[in-house]
Amino acid sequence: NLDEFLSSYESLAAMVIPRSAKVLTSDSDYALVSVTLFKKCEEEFKVACRERRFTVRDFKFKADDIQASEEVLLDFHSFARPQMSR
Repeated sequence: NLDEFLSSYESLAAMVIPRSAKVLTSDSDYALVSVTLFKKCEEEFKVACRERRFTVRDFKFKADDIQASEEVLLDFHSFARPQMSR
């Protein structure tokens, strides 16, 4: 199903950025793929994906959330590193 998506996603809507699909993670059943497209064709892309039984998940970039996640990760590493060296 991933191969099917990767071979067809550019033609699902008019303004999909070519070769923008990136597989973020996958397992034997599912794959999470990032695709870049213009906001104008967002709904067209979603409808075309649903017709082909692909599930679309929205992602809204929020710099504050990303920064907070990075801070938590840094705190974890600073805490875990001394624990691991024992």
